[in-house]
Amino acid sequence: MRRVAALAEGFVRASLEAASADAAARWEYPRCAVPLEADAVAIAAGYPEDDGEALAAWAARVASANRARGETARHPAGGAAARHALTDALSLAGIDVRESSPPQGASLGTRRRHLP
Repeated sequence: MRRVAALAEGFVRASLEAASADAAARWEYPRCAVPLEADAVAIAAGYPEDDGEALAAWAARVASANRARGETARHPAGGAAARHALTDALSLAGIDVRESSPPQGASLGTRRRHLP
């Protein structure tokens, strides 16, 4: 009986870890970016905020990906801790961060760019 319980416990743990990894992957770049206009991107900073080190690593990955694309304006939105981590990482990467609302007249869907 202990073997069955241990097997069930291992299965449940693996399932929970896989679900957690899948949820976190949804916030990776470019899935978290919404193009607004020529060089402006809104970034959904919704990465889980319960692990500060993981949050900082996520923010660094997003900043690195944005720097590689050469985009210059970011509008992070989301939870306070995630937004703060992302703003810090983008600033450290030398990327202009605008924490205000997206540019006036910017409308989602009118100009679509393909984000790889």
